[in-house]
Amino acid sequence: MNYSIIIVTYNRLDLLQKCIAEITSQSPKAKVLVGINGHDDASQAYLQNCPNVTFKSFKKVTPGEVRNDLAKMVETPWICFLDDDVIVSDGYFKKVENILSTYSNLDIFGGPDASYPGEDSTETAISLALTSPIATAHSRKRHTVSKTDTQDATEQDLILCNLWMRTSLFQKENFSFDKRFFRNEENVLLHLLLKANKKAMYFGELFVHHKRKNNLFQMIITVMKSANFRAKSFMLFPDSFNFLYTVPSLFFLYIVTIPFYECFLKLIPLFIYFLVLIYFTWKVCSSANKMNLFFQVMLVQILINLSYGVGFISPPRSTKTY
Repeated sequence: MNYSIIIVTYNRLDLLQKCIAEITSQSPKAKVLVGINGHDDASQAYLQNCPNVTFKSFKKVTPGEVRNDLAKMVETPWICFLDDDVIVSDGYFKKVENILSTYSNLDIFGGPDASYPGEDSTETAISLALTSPIATAHSRKRHTVSKTDTQDATEQDLILCNLWMRTSLFQKENFSFDKRFFRNEENVLLHLLLKANKKAMYFGELFVHHKRKNNLFQMIITVMKSANFRAKSFMLFPDSFNFLYTVPSLFFLYIVTIPFYECFLKLIPLFIYFLVLIYFTWKVCSSANKMNLFFQVMLVQILINLSYGVGFISPPRSTKTY
């Protein structure tokens, strides 16, 4: 085999079982390395009986530390990083084999995530909202399945739940996930790799099905954490700064100061925001034939904007407890 698969898990046995079952079905000889990130007897008992699966238990650490440790154990040229809550799409590994045979100069590649089988309406609304420019701007490519391939992909194109890297980057060139990050660690690593002129590509049809949060409160917390660690990455790596990520915070500050406005004209930006929001909500819902979720998708986008804004300007989150 040309590749090994690394998965980090903790107390999500049902999702892990579905993830590994599909891997085994499509690529039965693939070597799978699973890091159990914390005390999890159920996952350990299950993995003991899985062929071609090696697992290692860790005291609770950041997921990046688990991936770094498992990467040292890989004996194949490529590493596939998957999350435990994904299912690879039909023909996934055949597409990978075609990529590897076609693009010999690649160091990194990946594709988007998409909706998960059997989603409820909240999960589907989140999946749709993530494809909207209002919610995720350029990063919507991470969540949009298409026939588009991107040469010279950026870290905004790639996502950790569906990411491939050469093993040599870890074992010979000593790159690693930054252990100071509980979230967004792949963005920091990709920034450093691309800065070192590593070749990355994005393949729009190489997708995985990704389980979304099934309630909006969990989604808000997740978005706030992502924003907070994105801000932390800008502080630790100033050359990675992108003004676009400050826009949700500016929008949030604008919203909270609206009661102090005396001039009606100052509400024009809010009016424009809702016009654009309505347009993109209609666009993503109509293209997916999910107009019945119009108001849910609109609400999710608003919550993503506001929670990202709050998370970004909150004090930097510690990685010691989570």
